[in-house]
Amino acid sequence: MAPRPILLVEDDYEVREALRAVLRSQGFDVTSAPDGVEALRILWRGLRPGVILLDLMLPHVVDGLSFHEFLRANRLWAGIPIVVVSGLSEVSEPRESLQPVAWFKKPVDLDALTATLRALLVSRQSAAAARWASAAWRHPAPRPQQLASTRRRPPLGGTSPRRLPSPPGRHPRPPA
Repeated sequence: MAPRPILLVEDDYEVREALRAVLRSQGFDVTSAPDGVEALRILWRGLRPGVILLDLMLPHVVDGLSFHEFLRANRLWAGIPIVVVSGLSEVSEPRESLQPVAWFKKPVDLDALTATLRALLVSRQSAAAARWASAAWRHPAPRPQQLASTRRRPPLGGTSPRRLPSPPGRHPRPPA
């Protein structure tokens, strides 16, 4: 199973491209967005990232906190862990509402960031594998008897096994 991609939401072009290049050189699959609106579009198109790297101070309508609210409102996205990468120091109000798994202040310690991302993606991948194995254990493969009951029926107008003609030389008894 391949690790899930990282969604990088950063408005500063140089920072976004530098982080993307460093993370790709470390073997991560990175998709980036310049603002919260574009990040939501990427998620709506079907990307299911393993982690979201989020800058809090984003332009336009959807800043980091609003983006987080949109994530938590959608059940498909609610469980995606958020790693904050921001110029803001740890502020108590956003930290309490965001509940990020990690908070990195710019300039970012790249070694610590990549170690955190590896740990998150490996733990999410093993958790997904454990959920799959657990579901397979709860719902085992069907037994042959169950498969026999789901076999296709003959097409309309076809012959069923009960209506096969008698073999030559054997005729059914005449009714009495």
